[in-house]
Amino acid sequence: MGDPGIVASNMFDRAVSTNPFRNNAPPFPLPLNLIAFVLSYVRLRSYDHVRYDTSSGRPEGGIVCPFSTGLNVLVSRNVGAYIKRFELCGEFVEHEPEDHAKARRIPDESMLLSSLVRCAIEKMPVLEEFIWDLNVKMLPQIWQLLPQKHTLKSVTVRFPTKRHPRPIAVIPPIPNLQILRITNIDPLCHADDISFLLLGSKKLCHLTLHFSPRMLEASEPSVHLASYFGKVEAAGYTMPLKSIALHNLFTFNCGSCGTILDMSAIEEATYLNSESGRDNGNTVFYSGQPELPGASMPKLKMIRMNGINQATCNFFARVPPLQYLYLAEPRSRKVASTSGSGPTPPSSSTSTPPDNNDHVSTSSIQALKSQYLDTIVHTHGRTLRHLLLPPQFRLNADEFTMIIRACPKLEQLAVGAHMDVLKHMRLLIPFLQKLRVLRLLADDDDEGEGGGFVEKMREADAKGLHEKMIGADTAGNEWQNLQWIDLGAADLLFELGGCYEVDDDHQRETGREECAEQGRGESEASGEGEHWQRGERCERKTGVGKWRRRVARRNWEDVRDIEVWKMAGSDI
Repeated sequence: MGDPGIVASNMFDRAVSTNPFRNNAPPFPLPLNLIAFVLSYVRLRSYDHVRYDTSSGRPEGGIVCPFSTGLNVLVSRNVGAYIKRFELCGEFVEHEPEDHAKARRIPDESMLLSSLVRCAIEKMPVLEEFIWDLNVKMLPQIWQLLPQKHTLKSVTVRFPTKRHPRPIAVIPPIPNLQILRITNIDPLCHADDISFLLLGSKKLCHLTLHFSPRMLEASEPSVHLASYFGKVEAAGYTMPLKSIALHNLFTFNCGSCGTILDMSAIEEATYLNSESGRDNGNTVFYSGQPELPGASMPKLKMIRMNGINQATCNFFARVPPLQYLYLAEPRSRKVASTSGSGPTPPSSSTSTPPDNNDHVSTSSIQALKSQYLDTIVHTHGRTLRHLLLPPQFRLNADEFTMIIRACPKLEQLAVGAHMDVLKHMRLLIPFLQKLRVLRLLADDDDEGEGGGFVEKMREADAKGLHEKMIGADTAGNEWQNLQWIDLGAADLLFELGGCYEVDDDHQRETGREECAEQGRGESEASGEGEHWQRGERCERKTGVGKWRRRVARRNWEDVRDIEVWKMAGSDI
């Protein structure tokens, strides 16, 4: 067959024909290299119920579950040679798990699943990424196979939340592993040992450890860092990680993280729900650990945190100038996520926080606002490209002006603001020539002067003013890079397109013919038949009043991958 990782240049010209479509439609030939590309990314999703085809009313997959059919193809057919990314996700059903738990037995379904997955992986010689995102535990026979895949570079594993007895795996090192993500870790549920994996995987440079929020909500310090990093520390090895992410970590401060991590190599750091802000320093890492000077992290470019406290502010003052700073809402405002499935859309109501000693009030956040802003402006302003601040900061006009003047390279900006900021925004935003995204965040506790931000925005929206005013105010060339505006709510999200000229009788479209993307959809601002053209310049040749920017209302799904939305929550 030859090397499956190399596609011959003449394969693009060769094609296979499919069977004739319905109504005698001509077949569509597919080039072989396209087929190989499709086969290289395999994702199988399991459901805990039978899904039916809406058109025919028949079960999907016929008499066999599609998930099982997919596994059968991978095991019985010669397609594994092309697979580079293999993902298993969804809800897998185990029958009578409680009865098996009483007998301390593994359900047959889980054993058969693990055996089939192992057989499938054995037939994947070029596998580079493996993802286990099922609600059942991955058994040791799969872990023992992964070190044999010398092409494997990325592993993502999700632990289940149910406390059913399963064998404890001692996970061996994976020689070429670069990315490791483990989610929903709970030592009292599943105590798999990853210490050998962390010690022996010398090429590991991206580490994400997501702990179950159960321990954090109950203030249960059942996590001990020595269980994960003890062998690394005992061997005198410092992990040269480029990025580290810790979620929902609640443990005692052992004071050893400065010896297990090579701080000079870290470029990105994420700590969500992993800092208490208490003065006793019981939790780990930057909260309550002044022995970690920020100056020892010369390559640090990105920080994502939701801990607002004095220790974190002092740390920001010591690190080198950052390019990306994301300060999400503190944990007291949201309940931590229980999975790493991705960002969740913003909600109109705030979840009830757990009752613990880590509650961060809005008044304490306001007291630290000036210190945070001063640090951001004087230490990081000249290099910042993305800036996300918690909505509780609520910048006034002077503070907003200070941010604009100090951060000329901003491309994405998300801040809480008072109503008076809107009066100055039209004059200030053009100074940010690279700005693409602007979010004005709302805070539910803002009831003083300038409060009711979302309510006032919705009142203006009911009058149809947003599309009209945004289209008129952003028609100049100095606004040409701005593409997204968020006015504090999920239903007040707007995308900006190209410019059109307003005449007395009709609207005449102008701008570059070549645009980054055409056919985005019909513009809700310029009428039927005029298509969105994102990326075209607003080239005004006549008066300001005759030109408008196209404005279309969007939803959460359109922006979920943009950083200031993606990084605003507590999800991985």
